[in-house]
Amino acid sequence: MQKFYPIQPKEFSLSDLIAEIVETLKKRSQQKGITIINSVTPPVYAYADENMIKSVLLNLLSNAIKFTNRNGKVTITADNTANEIIKIQ
Repeated sequence: MQKFYPIQPKEFSLSDLIAEIVETLKKRSQQKGITIINSVTPPVYAYADENMIKSVLLNLLSNAIKFTNRNGKVTITADNTANEIIKIQ
C-alpha cells in the first residue's frame, strides 16, 4: 500500500537542488558517456514542496540519461516566466 505524505510547500533554492541532482546522477551519466550541462544561473528560488520537486527532477533527468544516445548530452535550464512561474527544460 502506497503511503501519501502531506504537501509541505516552502521557499528553497531550486538552483542548488538542481546542482545536487546533477551531481547525484553524474556517475550514471558518465558510465554511458553522457554529459549533463547545468545551465541554471543561480539564484533561482521556488515556493513548492521541495521533496516532490526533487522526485520529479530526479525522474526527468534519469529518463533523459536513459533515453539519450551514448556520448550525447543533456542540458537543463530554469527560467522565470510571467506570473511567478519557473520553466524548467
